[in-house]
Amino acid sequence: MKERLEAVQQVFWALLATGVLVALIGLPVGDDEDTMDVLDELIAFKARFDRKVLEETLLAHASSQGMVALDDVVRASREPNAPALAVARGATPIAPRAALELRTLGQVDALTRKGSTVAVAAPKAEPLGQALAWRLARLEGERYELLTATLTGRSATAAESDRERQVAQARRVWLEANRAYKVATGRHAKATELHEMRVKWKAPWKSIQRADDNRKEAEAELQAAVEARDSTRARYDQLSKTAQAFRGGDGPAGEHGAVEVVVVDLDSKKHHKLLIAAPMDVREAPLPSLQNVGFPVAKESGLWRELKGRSVDESIAWLEQRFSWHYAHTEVGGVKVGGMTLLQLAPLLLVALFPLLIRRSRRLSDSYNPFGTTAPGELPRVGFGGVVPNLLVLVVLPALASGLCVWSLLEIEHVPLIPILCALAVIGLGSWSLAALGDLLDLRDAIVRSTSERPPLPPAGS
Repeated sequence: MKERLEAVQQVFWALLATGVLVALIGLPVGDDEDTMDVLDELIAFKARFDRKVLEETLLAHASSQGMVALDDVVRASREPNAPALAVARGATPIAPRAALELRTLGQVDALTRKGSTVAVAAPKAEPLGQALAWRLARLEGERYELLTATLTGRSATAAESDRERQVAQARRVWLEANRAYKVATGRHAKATELHEMRVKWKAPWKSIQRADDNRKEAEAELQAAVEARDSTRARYDQLSKTAQAFRGGDGPAGEHGAVEVVVVDLDSKKHHKLLIAAPMDVREAPLPSLQNVGFPVAKESGLWRELKGRSVDESIAWLEQRFSWHYAHTEVGGVKVGGMTLLQLAPLLLVALFPLLIRRSRRLSDSYNPFGTTAPGELPRVGFGGVVPNLLVLVVLPALASGLCVWSLLEIEHVPLIPILCALAVIGLGSWSLAALGDLLDLRDAIVRSTSERPPLPPAGS
């Protein structure tokens, strides 16, 4: 009898220890619920986020606001003594330079919310046309057609861009000096002819003298015009050769860029590729605000500061490392095995112990024979000896432990099917066990009373 009572008590202690252990396992740790909410938001965002397509869409929208019409370039190229230039049929405008990156969550949030802008830079049409005019003037053709004009990724310095303006200005100065030279040549020729005629026809001396003075003055003007023509031409040639040697830099383009222009000589059909340093018109272009792209859950959770500098994949990986051990797992054949597995299975330990306690209690009660039982000495205690403490151990603690496992699984968004079933099972089995243990306690008390020595009778006459 004593051994069987001790066996029942051992199962009781095992139930108590297991209930505490399962409760500790199921106790929520950290802020898994908030972390899971943010993770869900990022996973949903990743499923619909196509970085390349979105970047191209936003860039196309921004670029459309900074296109440079080729007609404006051609209009600005109509310089004196410059070849005729027309825009080829089907030629497209010059697309501006615009750069944006959607690598991090912060960049996505900044560039897709209402009022966001991106810097676009396009070559200025007037200086580009003027630079094109003097370049064409140095070629041999008379009629050209503008096929393409493209803003390259090459850079230019302010000095290289300004040199284009200097060449155009030097060409105007040279053209003016050349016109002055032609005028001076004509005046010199007329003055010389008049002097020779007066000498030939033996005009009065004073008349010949005045003609000679005019001739000498015209000759001096001609000499000055020749010098001006030659010096301005030399400067124009020097500047133009330097400008034509421009190839662009490797660094990122800023306020000055390199434009590649392709023209065709309409007479010879020869194509010419020209690289021109041009000043840029830089401005902010508004972007469209996109729906369902923000990260409200991440911002409200307090994790946005850690996430905004990471890409979506990096953020998901960081969040998964942030979970408690409840979410730690490895995938085996596509099935997650880890902390959530333990949360699912731990309550089964409780369910397995109750039948053992009930069976041992019933077996002891059924095998008791009051006529064949001798005094066993002091019997061991069964349970805590009271209904309320036993109720806490057999019903409340197992149900609470299973409920904690349910709670923790819900926080990491796993269906707690097994813990829920176990919670229902331990309430039923615990109640059954409590009843069986109560019967056993009554039996123990009966055994103690029936086997105890009777107190001695009082002395006679007392």
